[in-house]
Amino acid sequence: MHRLLRNICPRPRVVKNRAFSSSVIEISDEVQNALHHGKPVVALESTIVTHGMPHPNNLETALSVEKIIRDNGVVPATIGILKGKVRVGKYKS
Repeated sequence: MHRLLRNICPRPRVVKNRAFSSSVIEISDEVQNALHHGKPVVALESTIVTHGMPHPNNLETALSVEKIIRDNGVVPATIGILKGKVRVGKYKS
């Protein structure tokens, strides 16, 4: 049974930062640090901000969800495309 579970849910592997140093993917320092130290990270999509809800409710809701996640000891990693780059984590833009 242990072997079966090991194959279904393998131990997460930390990917070296250089794998994400491409000009296409940018991961925030906060998310990279959490992954490096084995802290929990949850991926969030950015659709709610771009066209899921009207402004300003979209941004308020997205920030509220991130706060709930942080309050539970998890790092939120909102994923979106900005200026042709896949962005993972919090960015001021």
